[in-house]
Amino acid sequence: MSGSRGRVSGGTLAGLSVLVVRPLRSPDSFCVELADEGADVHPLPVMVVKPLPLTSALRDQLLALPSADKVIVVSANAATLALRHLAALGVEDCRPVQWFAVGASSAEPLLDAGLPVSYPEDDPSSEGLLALSPLQEVAGQRIVILRGEGGKDVLRQGLERRGARVSYCEMYRREQTLDNQPHILRLLATGAVDVVVAHSAEVLRCFLALPGLATPPALSRLTALVTSVPAALMAQQAGFGRVVRADSAMPGSMVEALRCWYTQSDK
Repeated sequence: MSGSRGRVSGGTLAGLSVLVVRPLRSPDSFCVELADEGADVHPLPVMVVKPLPLTSALRDQLLALPSADKVIVVSANAATLALRHLAALGVEDCRPVQWFAVGASSAEPLLDAGLPVSYPEDDPSSEGLLALSPLQEVAGQRIVILRGEGGKDVLRQGLERRGARVSYCEMYRREQTLDNQPHILRLLATGAVDVVVAHSAEVLRCFLALPGLATPPALSRLTALVTSVPAALMAQQAGFGRVVRADSAMPGSMVEALRCWYTQSDK
């Protein structure tokens, strides 16, 4: 998907132009919901997700997942890639494992696969996950964290302090892409964007690092829609005029947050 999705006249977001900079998804239910609400949507990624090759080491890690006490996924990408590899490797039943996710968005692929998943509903973050009761008494347990390369160590450190044996299983890497930079800069220069949507702090960081991006005075006319406290702080420090934080990265939650802000703002 590239360019923009046509708006539906008369929707609650009619007249709003939204730039979505996360990696492309197909289908992208978030962009579809925005367009259905009347917004003019520009899905122009500043980051790409590249699956890591299925090396013998990664294969061995995945084959050992059913013997883990608990498995945690930190993103929908990690969950989707792990399920795809497990199916290809002939691992058919992972239900005996206790599955956890950082939030509803990362839990969705697991739920779609019929796996029971626990995740924090009110605080979709590493800290919120660590507060769940099943993760309090984990001494001696083997816990695997499915994630991309790099990232925060909050989960691992918190679980190891409780006596767990924690390992990472890295499924992908994230990279900035400049493919859409000219289009994004043209939209911003002509005032054709009202809202920039960043589904994570890392995506927002890639957006702010685009060469030629306007300085803070120009960002002050834009609204940032984010899903976490770190991303909200980053957006404020970058000079966005308004920052709207959704309760989660689920499409419905993000569209609702944008709808509430837009219907109450001066247009």
